[in-house]
Amino acid sequence: MKTLAVYSGSLDLNYFLKLEAMAALYGKVYVEGRSFLSGVNMFGDLENVFFTENMEEVIEQVTDVLFYHDSEGMGEKIQYFAEQGKKIYLYDVTVDAGQEYGEKVSVLSGEKTPQKKAGKRLYELPCPVVTVMGISEECERHKLFLEVSRAVEEQGYRVMKVSGEPVSRMGECIPLPEAVYGGRTLKERTLAFNHFLYRKVKEEKPDIVIIDVPGGILNQSLLEYTCDGEYAYMVGNAVDADASLLAIPAHEINGGFVAELKEICRQRFSANVAGIAMSCVGCKINIEEDRTYYFTVPAGFVKEKYIGEEEYIVPVKPLHGSGKCFAEHLVAVLSDAG
Repeated sequence: MKTLAVYSGSLDLNYFLKLEAMAALYGKVYVEGRSFLSGVNMFGDLENVFFTENMEEVIEQVTDVLFYHDSEGMGEKIQYFAEQGKKIYLYDVTVDAGQEYGEKVSVLSGEKTPQKKAGKRLYELPCPVVTVMGISEECERHKLFLEVSRAVEEQGYRVMKVSGEPVSRMGECIPLPEAVYGGRTLKERTLAFNHFLYRKVKEEKPDIVIIDVPGGILNQSLLEYTCDGEYAYMVGNAVDADASLLAIPAHEINGGFVAELKEICRQRFSANVAGIAMSCVGCKINIEEDRTYYFTVPAGFVKEKYIGEEEYIVPVKPLHGSGKCFAEHLVAVLSDAG
């Protein structure tokens, strides 16, 4: 697999989640600077992420370079790596290097599509469809999507991976069309997404389509309005998904909660939840400070403390390390459905 070098001007939770995606897409990931992940418990299983004070020491191994937000000396670094023939990706940066370096530089953003009016017919896709959803943006939904997609591919299936995460384009995922986002009515966006998928499936001829559904399905905090399932609702109307996986935050659960969550997804999003993955990211609400805090815990703690040995109506497993298991379960569910 390819090797990635990462430079970042932002060390927030979203950056850590992007690093997870990079670890799933690349054989090795080198990050400039000292190791700062020791305090982020959920990264205990990222064995292919390395830190270096001097990126030139590993330059021969590096195939791709990612600049995540503006960082010190970024312009000079872009020029250096371009001259070395490396593939460069820019995520949310202000430097305009596209014209100067041409195809060597890719700006990660959504796919631009013509703003033409879609027809009124919804087309049925000729292959099974799986959706991957998350209760919130912070519960590692994208990591689940990437690892399950790869595990299904390793079973010999041709997977068409569709995701709105810009960094997923580095792993040959098809970006969601711009038409699914704001500026149009829900009906227009639903039709546009259905027609986009139908066209792509005819072109790609996959065995399975796996969709990384943007946003979250529920508002996780009492203090701030975050997610309401807008995109899950749109996707549920645009395509008849055969099965879904749901990523949830780290917290205590029981059989009643799992059953209720599965029913909510069925009624609100037409989603048949076949498995639930518990993230290593959770949140705490502090009413007195009027703040929502996010925390991370190890995958082993999630399994022992929150999930335990109880049997649920669908498989419930730690999100970390369960990609292969969920993939095998999904294939079995799709085979039983015919």
